[in-house]
Amino acid sequence: MNCMMHRRGLLTLLAGSIGGCLRLTGGSGPTATPAEEPTVTPAAVTTNPADTPGETEGDAPTPSPESDLEFPTGLGPDGVEPFLVDNHVNTLAGTPYTEVFQSTLVTTGDSMFNQTTQIGDGIALTTWGDGSGIEMVSTSETQYWRQALGDRVSYGENRWRFDFTMLSRARQLQRLFLAGAWNAPEPNDAEGYFTVTADEAGDPRGLRQDHRLGGPEVGALEEFSGEARVLENGVIRELLVEYQYLSTAEDRLFKVAVRHAVEDVGQVSVEEPPWLATAQEEAPTVDATITDDQQFLRFEHQDGNPIEPGTNVVLYDREAERNWGYRDTDEPIEAGTTMFLWMENDEFQWTRGSRPIEANPQSLDGRYGFWMHRHGAEYFGDINFS
Repeated sequence: MNCMMHRRGLLTLLAGSIGGCLRLTGGSGPTATPAEEPTVTPAAVTTNPADTPGETEGDAPTPSPESDLEFPTGLGPDGVEPFLVDNHVNTLAGTPYTEVFQSTLVTTGDSMFNQTTQIGDGIALTTWGDGSGIEMVSTSETQYWRQALGDRVSYGENRWRFDFTMLSRARQLQRLFLAGAWNAPEPNDAEGYFTVTADEAGDPRGLRQDHRLGGPEVGALEEFSGEARVLENGVIRELLVEYQYLSTAEDRLFKVAVRHAVEDVGQVSVEEPPWLATAQEEAPTVDATITDDQQFLRFEHQDGNPIEPGTNVVLYDREAERNWGYRDTDEPIEAGTTMFLWMENDEFQWTRGSRPIEANPQSLDGRYGFWMHRHGAEYFGDINFS
């Protein structure tokens, strides 16, 4: 297959790769464990931070050669330029639309991230496409979720609120564009968009910062293919990327496929779901502290619905920037339950009721975050210890 045929077939190939893995789990490859939303350094966002859209003289749209289309800010004759994602976000801000973002570890069939979000004016509804059945509402005041579990429903409260930059997946888009070496755009006058492709890898550092894209285990990029459709107004209507990396944890290659899409622009109407009031009543209220001798984390479930079995319990080491303790619950944690959690031989352990006598815990003398989540949906947000 020649290079041009590969580019044209990428949209179909990646959509098929992702679409076929929506409900699959398992596999022996690296798994992404949710951590706090990483911070993007200025260098990872734009290669020319001195310029900003609308402030630089001479940054008016440039006509595309042999086309009636004009390049939007961030796209030029040579390919992707600084502020493409910024322009995309600014253009969509205040406009209702549906955001789709999916990433799949193709090697194992694991869905690392799969969410569809209807974004309205200060409110958004997100549904998980991984088979978990979770749905979440984000407003300027709250972010609550629900999950139907057969004969019962579980509710929780996330740490985040309505954040358009986060909901539009701007950070992930920036990292994906930086990870590829993008070619000159090809205008499509009939459809009113540009197609821009990448056949070589760029800077993979942003992928290592994001569990949705592979996380810390992303080593050298062995292959990278990408294709984006960018409208004349700067909206990135669709981005499909596939890359293969050498794992830093295992001496083997892993392949990732990612899809972003903007749909239903101007056609979405979002309102608070009827279950929000119930979620606010039923989401767990908890308390957690590190004991005075810095040996244990004491956790108390004070009120609200049970924390369900199969919930991921995370102790995050902020100094090392990694999930130190990570383990699933095997039975419900009911209101009124007290637990003691500790690290021993780098293994996360806990017991219910009284403090254990024969444990040999590692000292908790650093800075930590603590939360419990189901497929990324947190029961009580992030509790900080410093």
